[in-house]
Amino acid sequence: MSYDLFSHKTVIGRKPHVCEQCRSPIATGESHVYSAGKFDGDFTAYREHHDCRAAWIALHELRGTQWYDTHPFIADDDEIDAGEREWLQEKHPIVAKRLGWSALSNPTAYATEQGVLNGQWNAAELACQAEIARQAPHVLMRPRVFPDGNMWCALYGDNLQDGVAGFGITPAQACKAFDDEWHNRVIILNGHPRHASEDPAA
Repeated sequence: MSYDLFSHKTVIGRKPHVCEQCRSPIATGESHVYSAGKFDGDFTAYREHHDCRAAWIALHELRGTQWYDTHPFIADDDEIDAGEREWLQEKHPIVAKRLGWSALSNPTAYATEQGVLNGQWNAAELACQAEIARQAPHVLMRPRVFPDGNMWCALYGDNLQDGVAGFGITPAQACKAFDDEWHNRVIILNGHPRHASEDPAA
């Protein structure tokens, strides 16, 4: 197995993604690592939180092994033992929390019933957060996100007068402002006020 012509670059997400290292969401507008290339001749791509990728590289340095893109992601690594989990929990607590390990205080607790319940709870909470993120107006309506002077603008429609827009100093803030405006925008239809999110045919 080998990767060919593989590259890694920092990008800003225009929609939610999932980190391959921890399997938790990467929010819209969040800076993260995008990797792409050929694996055994087939194109593949994946995304990672910056700190998750740093933890993955540090883990292989701790083991004294050279990291390669062919190594499994942290969430898939069956060779991680209790000591390495404890190390990750201490050195990379945010990553450990995303993996559902932060609630476990010692290596012997990983196989306990409470540890399993904690992991299931964390997984369910992350799935709920991901679903909420997928239902956001800027995800469903896919507005254009672009620089506008010293601000970012998220615009749905042909122009500011007729469309729905949000502004912010970052793309994420512009998308959040767009979501707020989408829910609050009131239009006059046949003499009656309607929110932009309502079905005109209703």
